[in-house]
Amino acid sequence: MLGQYPVVGASALVRKNGGEVLLVKRLNEPGKMKWALPGGKVDLGETVEQTAVREVKEETSIDIELNELLGPYNIIGEDYHYVTICYSGDPKNTEIVSGSDVERAEWVSPKNLNGLTLTSTTKKALKDADIL
Repeated sequence: MLGQYPVVGASALVRKNGGEVLLVKRLNEPGKMKWALPGGKVDLGETVEQTAVREVKEETSIDIELNELLGPYNIIGEDYHYVTICYSGDPKNTEIVSGSDVERAEWVSPKNLNGLTLTSTTKKALKDADIL
């Protein structure tokens, strides 16, 4: 039952040539219609690393190689609690095809990040990576 225990998720901060950041505009809560790092819930039997790679692929069509752990981030609401484990990663390809569970996905220049409505965990991860 959602709300009884935290749900574990994973995400990835992917940068193209150390510059543009891969972001998705979310269609669902938490963070509906806000920009976020690609990510989602861990499936049973899946590692958080596998989840980060899978979710980036599902939401953006981008294959990635993970680099390092950025950190755990909590998303706590009235009736939910998600713990998202975030990694940094490098893209193996750069052509985006937005997945069905996001409004759109884009490569965003760091100078344009402040003009976007970002989820709280995305802001924290971008700050931890010294991008914001």
